Amino acid sequence: MNATIRNISSILAFFLLTAGLGRLTYVLGMNVAPGLWLAYLGLLIFMTISGVYLAGGKVSLLPMMSVAGFLTMGLVPIMWAAYIAALVYGVIRYRFAERWGESFSSWQSVVTLTAINVVVQAGGIFVGGRVYLILGGEVPVTSFTWRSWEPFIALVLSSMSFNVLVIGTYIVSLKRETVASFLKQIPDLLRYEGIPMVLAPLTALIYTQLGWWQWVLFAAVLVGVSLVTQNLNQTSLRLERRLRELKSLQAVGQALSSTLDVDQVLRVIHQQVDKLITAHTFYVALYDERADEVSFPLAYEGGERVFWQSRQAGDGLTEYVLRTKQPLLIRDNVEETLRELGVLVMAHGKPAACWLGVPMMAGDEIL
Repeated sequence: MNATIRNISSILAFFLLTAGLGRLTYVLGMNVAPGLWLAYLGLLIFMTISGVYLAGGKVSLLPMMSVAGFLTMGLVPIMWAAYIAALVYGVIRYRFAERWGESFSSWQSVVTLTAINVVVQAGGIFVGGRVYLILGGEVPVTSFTWRSWEPFIALVLSSMSFNVLVIGTYIVSLKRETVASFLKQIPDLLRYEGIPMVLAPLTALIYTQLGWWQWVLFAAVLVGVSLVTQNLNQTSLRLERRLRELKSLQAVGQALSSTLDVDQVLRVIHQQVDKLITAHTFYVALYDERADEVSFPLAYEGGERVFWQSRQAGDGLTEYVLRTKQPLLIRDNVEETLRELGVLVMAHGKPAACWLGVPMMAGDEIL
């Protein structure tokens, strides 16, 4: 799907949901204790931030907490809480993208992702909540019998099905590789977000039967569990990345030891780097000191092989790395950084949103 169509569709879905939520609020009202609503809002924001990474996104206790909020407060209050939590998370995600190791091609991509999150979080609980009420479910929950399980299970299944459908549709519009990864991780998604759903009725009952402070204590336990799970996930991701790095180094080493074909070795280097940092735009420059010339035996733009002409060494980014013999990472504001470094705009390729250059050394000699 074209990026423009994807962005417009996401924004349209967001506005339709907003209009529907406004209409629902006008009809049903929002009868809830402000303290309870703010507590659930804070929990939803926290659960969104402290998720576990799967298939390029996050899973967390957010769906369980949304269902618990519905069973405690009703449909309209929890929809507004989910709606605002998704918006707040979008702002936080953009603000701390660098610290969290995320990157966005443009502000439009942030808006699109935020709009989709709003639709998923608020729309999912709306679909599940309506199914639950149609089947005769009680809100707020003051007791939970065997008869209560039927509407509750229908709530969970319909809500999660809606979420998977929306997220899957968005992922299909991106690229096939992401789709395959998403489908492979659906069992993990169901395990992380589906199994904890059994705690949703308990969370509601603690508030309606035991009171505010017991509910606060239970919510604190859930927060602690989320923090532990997040730390374990981050440790696992670091170990997985280190393993990928070691495998890539091994593959490059095998290529160096098995062939003298420079072109083949460079292709292996590109393949391994691309596995680590998705280097769709990538080039290798070789420096001939005697001729003071830079050649480009391997170059890719947008994942496609391109061929660049050799040139005399000048004041470009490549030459800057050659002179300093140090890696250079420009995270953003590339043109501004180039002016500060006294570097000319790149002679080859499209303007970069971010740029990484690494020198290849043989002892003290720069290659």
